[in-house]
Amino acid sequence: MTRIITNINRKGGVAKTCSILNIGAALSMLGKKVLLIDFDDSGDLTVQCGIEPESLEKTIYQVTIGQARPEDVVIHLPKFDLLPANEDLAGAIQDFTMLYLRKSVLGEGILRQQLLGFVEQYDYVFFDPGPSLSRLLETLVNQVL
Repeated sequence: MTRIITNINRKGGVAKTCSILNIGAALSMLGKKVLLIDFDDSGDLTVQCGIEPESLEKTIYQVTIGQARPEDVVIHLPKFDLLPANEDLAGAIQDFTMLYLRKSVLGEGILRQQLLGFVEQYDYVFFDPGPSLSRLLETLVNQVL
């Protein structure tokens, strides 16, 4: 059974990203299959994994709005897999609002549809959200957690 975990705190600089990265790495060393999902438009988790966020053509943003499948975005690293993020994710809040007002499929749970089948192959999935209580975080909590 997949365990989906996040570390939510609206204050920045409290080691959310560091904790998720290290717990994920430790679990993978114990033989667990781990997926880390960078859900912060700063892309800090992506950077900590040694990847330049702005060099990526597809990130969790495209997954979130239904323009890409998670399996097309995931980066396989030596210890775990990563769904990366970059500053494009900041636009998701506006996209969510517009799509919700139009009563689109996003309001019906596109994030849930995109991720739940995909994450079943992992023992642990960690979301690393940004330091705010935003519409993006609300969508994550309501649709996935």
